[in-house]
Amino acid sequence: MQVELCVVQGCPHAALALTRLREALTALGRSGTPVTTTVIGSQDMAGARGFTGSPSFLVDGRDLFASSAPAAVACRLYRGEGTTEGLPTSRALAEAIRSVPRASP
Repeated sequence: MQVELCVVQGCPHAALALTRLREALTALGRSGTPVTTTVIGSQDMAGARGFTGSPSFLVDGRDLFASSAPAAVACRLYRGEGTTEGLPTSRALAEAIRSVPRASP
């Protein structure tokens, strides 16, 4: 499983996003899974990556919270249980990771 956290430079949620992502992986019994952090530094890079805002969480190249928003070097909002925040909860991340189809060996 390849796990990637994509952020823009100076994202105020980057550190907490990484913490929550690691908590989600631990909850799923995957605490040793490496996480790559990628800084999206330009609109061209955002377009090439299909990046719709910071932070974005990818597993095996798939955005865990796919959006129809246009690619942008911008912040991202997540809807939760009656809230809208700058990042998902650890629980929401774990549920999203759990739902990613696994490749056949």
